[in-house]
Amino acid sequence: MSGTIRGIGGLVMVAVLVAAGGCGGGEDGGGAQADGLPRFVSGFEAMCKEATAFDGAAEYEDGSDPYPIALLRHLEEVDTYFLETGLPEGRVAPEIANPDDPDPAERERMAEISVVGCIDVGESEPSGSTCDYEDDDGGDVTTLEVLDATYVVTLHEAKTATVIDTVEIEVAGADHTCPIVASIDEGETTMLPSVDPDVLDEAIAGVLG
Repeated sequence: MSGTIRGIGGLVMVAVLVAAGGCGGGEDGGGAQADGLPRFVSGFEAMCKEATAFDGAAEYEDGSDPYPIALLRHLEEVDTYFLETGLPEGRVAPEIANPDDPDPAERERMAEISVVGCIDVGESEPSGSTCDYEDDDGGDVTTLEVLDATYVVTLHEAKTATVIDTVEIEVAGADHTCPIVASIDEGETTMLPSVDPDVLDEAIAGVLG
């Protein structure tokens, strides 16, 4: 179970509760609609999970400007991919505001997506760095060891699901800043380090330009 906790430094830590199909693609958003696109941008997760192609997406052309791309990060706890939105403006596609009644302009922008990026965790190991948190009553302290981790970013052609390239980003636990907001499950002892958005952007740009 996740709960509200406080960092030792006094920062309030709020549990992040995730429901399947909320921000991720899930069953409602993963299949292609009549226009050959997912119901919403995070529905491109079907490509990350099952290599599902979307023939309504734009064709990828090597050397052309592919941005914004649909970039999704895997959350292992619920086996769902969620939109990554922390990159510089214009680099990643935003979510559709109302999938039940989308603005036609939003569907048109979605049809311009030519690349889908899937971020997964590869190898990880203890780093020796830790983050300490108190429970909401100021009692028990939970210590999480921050892992050294390798993030694997697989870039696909949105129209065909063909893999363009795969890049790996190594993140040291010692470089991780304990987050202000976190979700800690009962019995949890480790924490993955976060990826610097600029480093992620540079790694993707190294492939796409």
